[in-house]
Amino acid sequence: MPVMKHRHLDGDRTMVEAMPLLHSATHDDFLLKAYPFDTNRWSGHAEAISHWFLEGGLHKNLVEKFKVTTGVMQNPFTIFYAVKNFVVINGRRGFCGEFIIAPQYHVFGDACCPQGTLTEKDVMNIVIKGIKAGEKQLKKEGVNTTFNVWWGIGREVSPEEAVRLTRVALEYDPDDVLGISLVCHEPSAPPEKFVDAFRLAKREKRKTACHVEWVKDRKENEKDTPDKIHRNFQEDLPQLTKNLTTAIFDLDVDQIDHGFGLAENPELMKVVADKGTVVTVCPGSLLTTRLINNIKMLKIREMLDAGILLCWDVDDDICMPAYNQLEQMYREAYAKPPSAENLDRLKEDLDKLERNAELALFGNRKEHKC
Repeated sequence: MPVMKHRHLDGDRTMVEAMPLLHSATHDDFLLKAYPFDTNRWSGHAEAISHWFLEGGLHKNLVEKFKVTTGVMQNPFTIFYAVKNFVVINGRRGFCGEFIIAPQYHVFGDACCPQGTLTEKDVMNIVIKGIKAGEKQLKKEGVNTTFNVWWGIGREVSPEEAVRLTRVALEYDPDDVLGISLVCHEPSAPPEKFVDAFRLAKREKRKTACHVEWVKDRKENEKDTPDKIHRNFQEDLPQLTKNLTTAIFDLDVDQIDHGFGLAENPELMKVVADKGTVVTVCPGSLLTTRLINNIKMLKIREMLDAGILLCWDVDDDICMPAYNQLEQMYREAYAKPPSAENLDRLKEDLDKLERNAELALFGNRKEHKC
């Protein structure tokens, strides 16, 4: 069964079919007159949403772009429906595992639920109910699987607000909320800003995760050739290394998401391997955002050889390659020349990535099956 380890609810492909309904319930616009995509709600809908996110580069106005999905999860019905839909569809596809939602983005209100009605705690209560409802429906269909949620903390908040949100997250049983995950716009808020929040979570023995992916916003014409992409990476590497070091030592995270640049630092790789820190990589994400131009830049094989508990996922497949494309990407990168030795090593890598994802699961419900 495929395991998800790095998935954002508001960027998941399951949102595509749900968005017209969620939009109508959010804006009291049942004819979809104010719908942001000038297209039939089904024909060409997925392409229109992907275009919305990627136009001008995904990293441009990141928070604003995601309002097209977070913006239609601002009342109890839409939040519940989106979560249940996520669980049911992914469960039917054979998935289990973990996903991220940042409650701070779901308290802005809408036509049916004025701002101030929902708190972040209310949002997470609804999320948990949605997960359980989805699992219950799957069980009726003969699919016995479970999903766990991370409490995402968007980097826009102050250090004090991050501590407050962490305290709320700590009110939940870890069987329902795994821990905190630092997400969103990395260049404006490197991880040291959140040391107090992460140390609080660690003192309470909760899981922690941190994205380390990109450190500078660039225009699309600044990364439109392989040479430019490689130069950008070399320019960014010192700050990426600093962010990785902060996440590993100061935040003492259990999981590093993306971990871009880690493979360039043998000393850090050894520490991560020795600590048993989970590292997730999302090749489609970095290719889509043109932080890399080839999957080999991630040095997945080198990290596997270093003994790192490395696994992969799709990040936001509403606008990025789907999970079933990851293996094809890897085969295209590493299957040449097609010698028996190469093909054996390729199978070994793919088996290890799948096995690692199962070992890396943090969910500990008694009935957990994956």
